[in-house]
Amino acid sequence: MKKICLVKKAGIICALAAAVGMFPGTAAPVSAEAADEELTEMHRLYNMSSGEHFYTGSQTERDFLMDAGWAYEGIGWVAPASSSKPVYRLYNGNAGDHHYTLSAGERDMLVKAGWNDEGICWYSDEKERIPLYRQYNPNAQAGAHNYTTNLAENNQLVSVGWKEEGIGWYAVYGGGKVPNYTESVPMAALQLEGAPSQGGLQTFGDFSFDEASPSGDTFRKYEASIQSRINYFESQGKNVGIIAMDVQTGKGICYYPDSVFFTASSIKGIFCSSIVKYANAMATDRDLIYLTIHNSDNDAYGALFAKYGVGYTKRWFDECRAGTYPDKWTFITARDMAKCWVQIAKLLKENPDYTSFFNGTQKRGWQDMHPDPAYNVRTVGGCVIDPPSGRTLVYAVLTNGANDLFQEQANGIVDDIDHMAKDIWAQGNVEYDMTVSEELRVGN
Repeated sequence: MKKICLVKKAGIICALAAAVGMFPGTAAPVSAEAADEELTEMHRLYNMSSGEHFYTGSQTERDFLMDAGWAYEGIGWVAPASSSKPVYRLYNGNAGDHHYTLSAGERDMLVKAGWNDEGICWYSDEKERIPLYRQYNPNAQAGAHNYTTNLAENNQLVSVGWKEEGIGWYAVYGGGKVPNYTESVPMAALQLEGAPSQGGLQTFGDFSFDEASPSGDTFRKYEASIQSRINYFESQGKNVGIIAMDVQTGKGICYYPDSVFFTASSIKGIFCSSIVKYANAMATDRDLIYLTIHNSDNDAYGALFAKYGVGYTKRWFDECRAGTYPDKWTFITARDMAKCWVQIAKLLKENPDYTSFFNGTQKRGWQDMHPDPAYNVRTVGGCVIDPPSGRTLVYAVLTNGANDLFQEQANGIVDDIDHMAKDIWAQGNVEYDMTVSEELRVGN
């Protein structure tokens, strides 16, 4: 009996398939590039809710999971149809997680710990032609292990905090359709999760302020400028949370990215993006969306929220691996705000005409007259997109410094991030406009 469970981060939504022998562990052999070998294509899927990657040689199992909402990521590798080295599959019903191992000893240990033995799922190549690298995420409940023939993917995950566990088994051929890992929304979210939570202004993702920039300097000038602005906030008894990351490389900076702040109107950018993507709201409520984004009109936002509710925003947060539970007005961390903007950037890149309609590439919020000081904030989430290359940097700057003097400092941090992104991307003597237009600052 095989059980497949989809686990949502907030609440549990399970799709159970229970039938004796419903899904074979391996697919029928496929035609081989070498005439004397029978091979099996191994399919790779991803559950955006739980963070688990799943691997199977069964097209039937692949199609079932795709119908249940898993994202298909193509052929992970090609395995021999049989060999003397089986790979075992186990399932943890409590965590909703699968594990794969070449080691019978590891299999037996996990069975004693309560895992279900699901038998032989595929075979390792006896000739050891292509290694499958294994990584472990100590912070994950589901999807704790990842397996890939792509050494760059292995190194990327290790650079953001995954533990390198060597070679899991061997393939005959590597995957032909595995996507660019850092281009996907959930994978960018995993990179953002690798940013340190505390310890002052820091870099992450194999990035250093001492790294030479294409302009001939190092990135220390940005560190000094951002730190001086942080010092101003703290000298006035205020807090600030910052995170910024180049989506394609995972290089980033952060400052207490898990400090929690009231979103104010910056939540409107995420809300409007979610109803445009999932409910095609641009077709029916274009004017209200315009007023909500450009004018930050609370009446327009209220009308949209009354019509669509929080469900689409919740789905957006889940797909972005954001831990905050959204509402019409909510509290959020810089890390979760940036995760949400990875998907907004993807939406804008897929629909370039939305960029001007969505008031540039950021959404600000502020409030400074509330009797409860926890609600008096300056917040901004956004992205910087380089049109020639398509590269993207996402960021969030949140502070409980609410008056105009604090706005000037927050704007300065956003300017520094914008300049830093363009310096990272600059090639040779390419010149960039190092200013953030006033148009991008409206819409509080």
